[in-house]
Amino acid sequence: FGFAGEATPRGIVRTEIKCPETKKLRSVFKYTDVDDLYQLLVEFLHAVFFKYVVITPKDVKLIVLESLLTPTKFRDTLAKVLFRHFEIASLMMLPSHLVTISTLGWDTALVLDVGYQDATLIPIYKSVPILKCWQSLPLAAEAVH
Repeated sequence: FGFAGEATPRGIVRTEIKCPETKKLRSVFKYTDVDDLYQLLVEFLHAVFFKYVVITPKDVKLIVLESLLTPTKFRDTLAKVLFRHFEIASLMMLPSHLVTISTLGWDTALVLDVGYQDATLIPIYKSVPILKCWQSLPLAAEAVH
């Protein structure tokens, strides 16, 4: 996470929260249904806003960089949590693959996103991701650890 105008991120926050019922750490991405995801996102974003960033969510205009392959129900639930629970001023969701090449001033590229569990290659032509041609390989940073 970070603020506009800063050259580097302010920090990196693990997407794990302590479950209120079980008191165990749970990944935000290991949800059982949409209601469970809603509660996990409320807890996670509460920690981000009030513990790490220390700002009032009502005052912020938020930009979320997301993968093109993010499930729609995750994206919709995230927007619902941000607008209904935290009442943010505005939200813009941008595909991370397009933002990557926009910083270079290019409109055509092969973008390789190496994550923790997999690597994804998405071709972009004239600022349009060619989703029929994307490739993924389950080999990434986890293999190094």
